[in-house]
Amino acid sequence: MFKTPHTMIHDTNPVFDFELRHLKWLAQPQRLWRYSAVIQMLPSLILSVIYVLVLNEWLHQWIATGRGLTSFQSYTFYDAAALWIIIIMAASLLLALVGGWYYLGVTVNSINQEMNSGRWDQLRLTPLAPESIYEAKETIAEVRAWRVMNIEVALRLLLLTLLLLLLLLPFDVLAAGQPYITSLSTIGSILRGFQVKPLSTAVDALVVLVVAVTYAYEPRWRMQALVAMGLALSSQIRNTSMASLAAFFGLFGFHIVQAAWTWFALMIMIQLTKIMDWGYRFLDGVADNTVLVEVGVLALKIGAVAAVIGIVYLYYALVRSNSRHTTLKHAFRSEGDITADAAIQGTG
Repeated sequence: MFKTPHTMIHDTNPVFDFELRHLKWLAQPQRLWRYSAVIQMLPSLILSVIYVLVLNEWLHQWIATGRGLTSFQSYTFYDAAALWIIIIMAASLLLALVGGWYYLGVTVNSINQEMNSGRWDQLRLTPLAPESIYEAKETIAEVRAWRVMNIEVALRLLLLTLLLLLLLLPFDVLAAGQPYITSLSTIGSILRGFQVKPLSTAVDALVVLVVAVTYAYEPRWRMQALVAMGLALSSQIRNTSMASLAAFFGLFGFHIVQAAWTWFALMIMIQLTKIMDWGYRFLDGVADNTVLVEVGVLALKIGAVAAVIGIVYLYYALVRSNSRHTTLKHAFRSEGDITADAAIQGTG
């Protein structure tokens, strides 16, 4: 989670070193790593401490009075928790939209400005390969975008932490005056699941963990895709105003395709769930060994989650790969190719 963009540069890259020196804030990998650790982990740690302190106070009241909390108090707490969940989700969504524009903003007028000033032609005369120059530009852009991306990751980790606390430290169990490890609590349900269906419970826990990690890591995939897309636009459109306008419509199209892609992934999940249910009934009817039934259902469950996560990652990977190809094609064209293109356009 804390792996900084600097690791993308494997060999000595003068272009990267030169531009890195011009970054005034969090340019060095050690500082950026520490910033990432603090921004991503500190809010969740503070939330955990506050939650435990509040829980301890209510637990003390329970012990002192010899009775559980009232249902009204429990419902009031969960209403407040639900409100905070909505606030965090709304803030995360808003930051995703604003962050997308910021990611494009740090790249969409980078290459074209150097082309207009003549510096790009000088850069192309250096012994560096086009791929090395592109890596330098992309990595520098990711270092600049990293700060905003980290805030979005922090919000998602904050949401996951709150959900985890609500599951592991349930107020309603205390309100009912029941022991903590009980069949009504999440811990009790998990322990009973490991006793009754250990394999199924272990797979369910693994699936939840993988989905949570993917949810927290997704902003980085999106940031890398949008940074690459901004470089591709910058390599094709020299007019900075037109490039910014193209970035706006490009971001809009990116989210439209993303929404369609997500809908497609959800449809796959629904269909695989139906297949899973059908497979469970079929295996349950023909198999004498219940282990075969359980393994078949678990295989379908793992396949469904893997398909959805794979579709999400594939979309970002395709955008990034195609943008890289476009940038290398347009930014490093020879003057003869540019003249030929201009002549063809003039003839048309």
